[in-house]
Amino acid sequence: MNHRKEIQKYRLLIAASIVIVFATVALLIMQYRSLQRTEAQSKATVEANLDLHLLEIVENAKWDILDHANHVFHSIRQQRIRERNFSGIERAFTRAGKRYPEVENFYVILFEPRREVETWSAYSFVPPDPNDPNVQKFEGSPVGKLSTDSAVSDSLLRAWKSVIASDGNSLYTAFDPQSSVEFKQKQYFFHSVYELDRLERTKPLERIGLMVFSADAEKFPYTDYLKKLIEKHSVKEKNSYEFLGNLSYSIVSKKSEFGNQIVSSENLPLRTRNFDASERLFPNLTFGVSTSNFGSKATFFDSAGLGVLLGVSAATLLVIGLLLTWWATRREMKLAQLKSDFLANISHEIKTPITAIRAFGDLLHSGRTQDPERVKIYGGMIKKESDRLTRLISNVLELSQLERGAHIYRFAETDLTHTVAETIDFFKHSLNAGDFDVSLVSPPKPIIAEFNQSAIKQAVLNLLSNSIKYSGNSIENKKIIVELRTDSLNTYIEVRDFGLGISKSEQSDIFRAFHRSANSEIQAKGGVGLGLAIVNEIVKAHTGKISVESELGKGSVFLIQLPISQTLKAEQTNKFSDLEESLSGKYSGN
Repeated sequence: MNHRKEIQKYRLLIAASIVIVFATVALLIMQYRSLQRTEAQSKATVEANLDLHLLEIVENAKWDILDHANHVFHSIRQQRIRERNFSGIERAFTRAGKRYPEVENFYVILFEPRREVETWSAYSFVPPDPNDPNVQKFEGSPVGKLSTDSAVSDSLLRAWKSVIASDGNSLYTAFDPQSSVEFKQKQYFFHSVYELDRLERTKPLERIGLMVFSADAEKFPYTDYLKKLIEKHSVKEKNSYEFLGNLSYSIVSKKSEFGNQIVSSENLPLRTRNFDASERLFPNLTFGVSTSNFGSKATFFDSAGLGVLLGVSAATLLVIGLLLTWWATRREMKLAQLKSDFLANISHEIKTPITAIRAFGDLLHSGRTQDPERVKIYGGMIKKESDRLTRLISNVLELSQLERGAHIYRFAETDLTHTVAETIDFFKHSLNAGDFDVSLVSPPKPIIAEFNQSAIKQAVLNLLSNSIKYSGNSIENKKIIVELRTDSLNTYIEVRDFGLGISKSEQSDIFRAFHRSANSEIQAKGGVGLGLAIVNEIVKAHTGKISVESELGKGSVFLIQLPISQTLKAEQTNKFSDLEESLSGKYSGN
C-alpha cells in the first residue's frame, strides 16, 4: 500500500521524466539526421568551391600560356615568310631561339591560298651548331638552317587538320592526334600568315602560310612557371577561406606511365582538372587541389557519446540536444549565407555580358543586318562577351574576395580614353542603353595610366547601368555625360546623369554591399545593391577613390579618381626596342 502511494505521489514527476527522456532521445535522433544532411551539403559545397578554385588557376595558366605564345610569334616578321625569304626566316628563327629558349623547335609552313592540304610544304628549323666549322654565318654569327622532314610535315598537317580555323583568329593550339598515344603528345602553336594587306581591299585576306613552334608544359611559358603560379595562389588564398581551410595544389605532367610531379602537396588531390579538350592545350597536364578540412567534421556521437555512456540524466541530455540544435542551426545558417552570397554576386556579374550576347544575337537572328562587315562586327562582339562571361565564371570567387582585399589585379599601362570610349561604344549597343544619349568628353591627347582594363570597364558599365536604372521617366532625363580629365598625379572619370538623385542621408551608404534605398520609387526598380559596392572595391584595389554628389530630382555625379603610375624610361625604351621590328612589320601591313 505504501509503495503504491509513493508511486501515486511521484507519478507526475515520473511521467515528466519519461516525457523528457523520450523527447530528448527523439531530438537527438533528429539532430543526428540533420547533421548527416548538413555534412552532405557541406561536403558538396566544399567540392563545388574547390572546383571553382581549380578552374580559376587552370584559366590563369591557359591565358598566360597563350599570351606568351603571342609574344613569341610577334617577335618574328611575317614579311619574310610572305616573300619566301628562307635566309631571312633562318635568321629570324635563330634570334627567336636565343630569345625564347623555352621553345622546343620552330617550323614554317607554306601553301597556296585555299589549297592548304594540296600545296602543304613544311620546314623544320635546325639551330646552329657553334662547333661546326661549316655552319653558315650572318655578320659573323652562326645561323640555323631550314630542312624538310616528311614525318614532321605529316605530323604538323594532322595537327592543323584538327584545328577549326576561322578567319577571325590568328593563334591556334593543337597536337598530332596520331601521337595521342597517351604519353607522347607533342604540343604545337600555330600562327596564321596572311597575304599582304592593301588599301581599298574588297575581299578578305587569304592565309598563305603558318608560323609554328612546339613547347613542353614544364618549360613554357618559362621554367618553374607552374610552381610560381601555385605559390601565388597559395599565398593569396592562405587563411582567406575559413570554410574551406588551407588549400594545397598539385600539378602532374603525364609523360610516362608513372607521371612526373611538377608541383606536389602533402595531401592527395580531392579534385583534378585538365585544360578543356576543345582548347587543344597540353592534354597531359593535370591540376589538382585538396583541403585539410575535408572530411574532418565532428559527428553527433563524437559530441554526445560520452554523456550517453556515463548515463547522464534526462535534463543533461536535453541540454546537449539544445546545444546540438544551436550548433546545427549555426552551421546551416553559415552554409545558407555562403550560398546566398555566391548566387547574389554571380547573378549580378553575368547580367551585362548575357544581355549583350542576346542583343547582338537577336540582331543577327532577325536578319535585319545584311552588311557582311556589320555581321562580322556583331559576331566579334558576341565572341568577345562570351569570352568575358567564361572568364567571369572561371574567376567567380573574385567577387567574394573583393571586400576582403584578397584579389590581386594585374595592372598595365593603357590608354584610359580608349578604354572608356570602347566601353561606352559597347554599352550603346546593349539593350540596357535603350534610347539614352551617352556622350564622352575627353582631352585631345591620350590619358595613359596604369590600371586593370577589364576591371575599369566593369566599373564604368556599372555606373552607366546605374544611371539608366534610376533615370526616372522624363524624356529630358535620358542623357548621360562621361567626362575624363587628368592632372599631374591623378586621372578622373566622371559619370553625370539627370535622374532621380540620391538623398544626402543615403550618400554615405550607397557603396555598401546589399544597401537598398528606402525611397519607394527607387525600391520599385529592383536589384540587390551590389553594383556600386563592386565599383567601390574595384576603385580601392586601384588605390583610388570614388565619391558622389547628388540632389533628389536633379541627378547624380559619380567621380572616380585613379593615380597615374610613372614607368621608368629605361624600361619603356627596352620594351619598345625589343618589339620594334615586330611593330614596324605590323604597321606596314605585315
